[in-house]
Amino acid sequence: MKHPKSEDVFKLVETFKSVLPLATREDHLNMMQGSVNNRYECGTVHCHGGWYAIAKNLHKNQTIDFVSGMIQMRIDLGFENDDYYRELIRWASGNPEIWGNNHGDDMFGNRMAFYHEQKRPKGAQNLQHIIDHWTEVGERLKALEDQQNRVDITKELAVLPAEETLDSKLIKNELTTIS
Repeated sequence: MKHPKSEDVFKLVETFKSVLPLATREDHLNMMQGSVNNRYECGTVHCHGGWYAIAKNLHKNQTIDFVSGMIQMRIDLGFENDDYYRELIRWASGNPEIWGNNHGDDMFGNRMAFYHEQKRPKGAQNLQHIIDHWTEVGERLKALEDQQNRVDITKELAVLPAEETLDSKLIKNELTTIS
């Protein structure tokens, strides 16, 4: 299973940030709230998927629930299988070192999916905690991408092509000159 690209995760973070002014209190996040208020009113509570649906303006022309946000999140993160949102959940639960804990399969139903021992010991208490968690996921993905893109030139330098041989006399003269 492929990882989402860090740039897509950072776009997701920016999308969540766009609605952060609407979710300033801890009681604005309820992971068990499945419906999305179509006429967003101050104080309306949403879950992880619901806030994403609001941020993406999916609620403007139709009645939706948190599943709409989950599906859009899967699409925006580059998971192409049309399996609802399961591929995203399988990825998070199968990659705890990138997700950040062993609760990725609960990202749409339990605040502990966003748990961090020092930063969020009670899981996500508000939308900012979800944003922080996704930012950390993006940073881990970016580090992985950088590591995979790094070229190890020492391998290239250590091997001479078969048609070339070392000129031991030249090397000895160079070493003597350096000393």
